Amino acid sequence: METNRIVITNKGTGMEDALNEVESFAEKQDLDHKQTLRLRLLAEEMMGMVTGIVGDFKALFWLEGEDRNISLHIEARTVVDMSVRDELLSVSTTGKNIAAKGITGKLRDLFETYMLAYEEVDRYAVGNGMNLFPYDEFDMMHAGMDISSHYWSLRQYKNDVGERAPEDESAAQAWDELEKSIVGSLADDVLVGIRSDNVEMIVRKDFNA
Repeated sequence: METNRIVITNKGTGMEDALNEVESFAEKQDLDHKQTLRLRLLAEEMMGMVTGIVGDFKALFWLEGEDRNISLHIEARTVVDMSVRDELLSVSTTGKNIAAKGITGKLRDLFETYMLAYEEVDRYAVGNGMNLFPYDEFDMMHAGMDISSHYWSLRQYKNDVGERAPEDESAAQAWDELEKSIVGSLADDVLVGIRSDNVEMIVRKDFNA
């Protein structure tokens, strides 16, 4: 089952319609009040990331799911015009080289880096402790993406940070960020990667777990 695709912008256009779509989808998936609230919170966190993206930004938002296993999607075109890309980078958080605050800030910046400067993704990820993972056949089926490249996964990030946190101060701080984050505590996984010429963020939540 898939919802309508709603155009949203970083100025807030379409976000109310998108949240209404979330509520309607939750009802169709037979979620209770608490589960519906959690799904809406995840959607609101995604909307918050969008509002922090620079430039004249628009994207598609939709949900997919069956039997209360749900994924939320945001997809945007990559910026291929070099002059536009350079202008956007010059005023972006990535271009200013300012460290993003919290896991949602890092997710927003990673998404923006994929969109504006694909060749900078590795450097951004490494600089923020966000390891990227190569696609293989299993990954592509899991992510729903179809390019032989790399992606970032919240689940892999949490596993890595959790293993290092007892002995690594920076990992311990990252773990604290995850525990305080709505996305970090509620989502089963978040995937950020490229599908053809589009950047996509997928937030996954299985309400049967």
